[in-house]
Amino acid sequence: MKAVFAEEMRELDRRTVEEAGMPSLLLMENAGRAVAEAAMSMLTENNTATRKACLFVGKGNNAGDALVAARYLINFGFSVRLLLFSNPSDFASDTALNFNILKSMQADMLTVKSEHDWDRALVYGTYADLLVDGLLGTGLRGPVEGSFARAIELMNSCGKKILSIDVPSGVNSDSGEVGGPAVRATQTVTLCLPKVGLLLPPGNIYTGRLVVAPIGMPANIIENAPVQQTIVTGELVSGQLPGRRLDAHKGSAKAAVIAGAPSTSGAAALCAEAALRSGAGVVRLFAAGSIAGVLAVKLTEVMVESWPEGGQGLDETATDRMIEQIGGYDSLALGPGLGRANGTSAAVCRLVENTDRVMVIDADALNILVGKTEILMKTREVPVLTPHLGEMARLTGMTVEEIQKEGVVRIARRFAGQWRAVVVLKGAPTVIALPSGDIFINSTGNPGMATAGSGDVLAGVITGLLAQGMDQAAAAVAGVYLCGLAGDLVAKDGMIGMAAGDILAALPAARQVLAQNG
Repeated sequence: MKAVFAEEMRELDRRTVEEAGMPSLLLMENAGRAVAEAAMSMLTENNTATRKACLFVGKGNNAGDALVAARYLINFGFSVRLLLFSNPSDFASDTALNFNILKSMQADMLTVKSEHDWDRALVYGTYADLLVDGLLGTGLRGPVEGSFARAIELMNSCGKKILSIDVPSGVNSDSGEVGGPAVRATQTVTLCLPKVGLLLPPGNIYTGRLVVAPIGMPANIIENAPVQQTIVTGELVSGQLPGRRLDAHKGSAKAAVIAGAPSTSGAAALCAEAALRSGAGVVRLFAAGSIAGVLAVKLTEVMVESWPEGGQGLDETATDRMIEQIGGYDSLALGPGLGRANGTSAAVCRLVENTDRVMVIDADALNILVGKTEILMKTREVPVLTPHLGEMARLTGMTVEEIQKEGVVRIARRFAGQWRAVVVLKGAPTVIALPSGDIFINSTGNPGMATAGSGDVLAGVITGLLAQGMDQAAAAVAGVYLCGLAGDLVAKDGMIGMAAGDILAALPAARQVLAQNG
């Protein structure tokens, strides 16, 4: 499924009206009915004796959708009150038409102006069973102020279930940013297609349960729209994962891992074993000499080779030897627990520039490239970078706050193009950006995966998939989804206390689930 920015949604609306000839009033009618159906479901789910809905009506199309929803709820016998937070004389034509219909139906409507009106609004909200948020839509720019801000705070204070229309008011529909008061929805009915900001933090926290409601837009207009954001689903990934040929042997998929300094052997172990668990037949781990013996005992299925270490980390001789040996492997993971000593930094730069294998650059290797990202333009194959937000901030010279304000999708897209790399920006959710500008937003994973080592597992999984012949984009998308699915399987027994090793152990089961269910 595609996910859209506000401007892309407006263009879809325009094409539907102008090219397909569908009246905007009909789109509003369909949207309002979808909202009413969701509201009815929420009102009846607990089989309560009272079924009172209070709709908070703002301006624009969101207000019109709310007014249509109110009409349906009234006609289906629900108790409905409407609180208007803008002057009805300012409504655009479609919204004004639906307002006039409600007036003719003698609907219970209050335009909130005076302090007395605000007191009544609080009473209405407090004694309702459901609040419907029709205040603001996708056009929000900057923090909400004035009466809309006060209305949002009133809604949140009532302690009731809240249904938001399209986007929770106060959430930026493009970036997910929340710069001021925002509705904390129980459920959001987003219209036609998900809005990008509903999928990104912190907007996804305010969204509640996300429901996508079709509103009758022609399928060909949606399918042919130049939208580059895709939500990753099991169906998308299952068709891309490589199988095992009958004549396969262990040398059919060989992965190399350069990882592990004296104090960080765990990162190297997790990454190497994840490459195996994701399907590589042979994995060779290059690690610091002082921990190579420990890793060889721990990883009985991985070939462990030591690199000479000193006060400066990797030396030039070791680097030359590794570049030569890596040539016999299909993919390379570079960086988990590698350290950032001077010799290691120089070695990483040489490896990135001179290795002809497709590689995953992670953790310490990413930090070594801070201020040196021009090296990425010299790679022989498009690399896969796997930064978390902090690493992305250092690589770009931005702050984490600046990245979140602009939106992780836009930042990942910009730098994937600039660096000629596949950028896997880890987070909740993880976003995968391709040099072409295409974006994939992952749909698996849970907060329990916020644990040390989970990123090392991801780097290994992607490396293992690359070794099996998947291209960089497909391996990154599938690897992220697969790791998230493994985490979701583990979370069935509880998220708190989940360890990276648990995710690692669940990878084969996750792949089996994916193969069976798509």
